[in-house]
Amino acid sequence: MSRKISIITLLLAIFASVNMYGAETAAQVLDRAADKFRKAQSVSAGYTLTASGSGSASGTVTLAGDKFHMTSPQLTTWYDGVTQWTYVAADNEVTVSTPTPHELQQINPLLIINSFRQGYTPVLLKAPADKRKVRLTANNKKADIKQAVVTINATTYLPDEISLTMANGQIMSIKLTKVTIGKKLPADTFRFDKKKYPRAEVIDLR
Repeated sequence: MSRKISIITLLLAIFASVNMYGAETAAQVLDRAADKFRKAQSVSAGYTLTASGSGSASGTVTLAGDKFHMTSPQLTTWYDGVTQWTYVAADNEVTVSTPTPHELQQINPLLIINSFRQGYTPVLLKAPADKRKVRLTANNKKADIKQAVVTINATTYLPDEISLTMANGQIMSIKLTKVTIGKKLPADTFRFDKKKYPRAEVIDLR
């Protein structure tokens, strides 16, 4: 008798967990992903960024809170939470600016995960069992980013791919590989170091 009760209890637990999984909303998926970023001291990944009509670029990205460092053969970008430095290797120039939130999302699409509640409506899309896919639609028809589709690993709740549809119809997508959570990084990881680029021309647009 006790064995039957145990089996019934187990079946009920499985049934409850399946119902809970099935009831997960788009907002909950993104909340879990955003929570991963907030709790991580740093997150790093390889990426391939593709823009319709503009080709593609590959490199690495490291994030820590609202700070990030992106590298590619063509350019390197640092952002310390306020100031952004973009170094173009071909021109040996670094541009200094103070980007807006919308500009940051275009430079680093991963940031849209943390800001989805501000102006976007999320909808859960069909996806393979090991993925979660959420479509974010801008509430403001004049928004620079009209729509974003975020694909998230169902085990780690870290992003695999983000696709952005811009106001001008251009589509940008970033595919991520080897997404890992790391240790706390020094502040200068996210700042341009003039000593490493002594001959670079600095163009300050602030």
